Amino acid sequence: MKQIPLRPVLIGLIALVAIIGAFSFFTNGSTNEKAQKSKFASSAIDGPCVGSGVTLTVDFGKSSGIESVTKCAKDFTGSGWDLPTATGVKVEGSKKYPIGFACRINGYPAEEVQSCGSKPTYNLGYWSYFQANSLGPSTWRLSDVGAAETKPECGDFEAWVFVENDDPNALPVLPAAAFICQ
Repeated sequence: MKQIPLRPVLIGLIALVAIIGAFSFFTNGSTNEKAQKSKFASSAIDGPCVGSGVTLTVDFGKSSGIESVTKCAKDFTGSGWDLPTATGVKVEGSKKYPIGFACRINGYPAEEVQSCGSKPTYNLGYWSYFQANSLGPSTWRLSDVGAAETKPECGDFEAWVFVENDDPNALPVLPAAAFICQ
């Protein structure tokens, strides 16, 4: 009976475990992302909500050249920080404050422009978080708390606006409209 050397068998087993682990890691990430999305909203549609849902609008600023994004999250139950994920919008926090400061939304601004270390810098531009609700829809207000601390309800409007040159007049371009949730 011929004896099989132990070293090649061990190397083969280690390689197999590494491949299975890598496959599990990469496929589990997309599964977790889908689970997070379904945790916060049953469906998301393009455009503002009508009849029910929470509306999210993202305004990338005048000089970005990027068209604003507006989404409606039906049956939404998460925080203001969860709303972008629920609608398919990617928001990234800073390295130091991953859910405290929005640094990049849908890849804007680019990493070469804003490093997102501790928090976004005012001289390079920053994201401001606004709210309006169906009871006072014509008035956007700068939120006095972070998005992770809010719980938007049916009929509410949430907005992220990229502010350049510390412009005090930066407001969402989408007018918030009144509707009664059904």
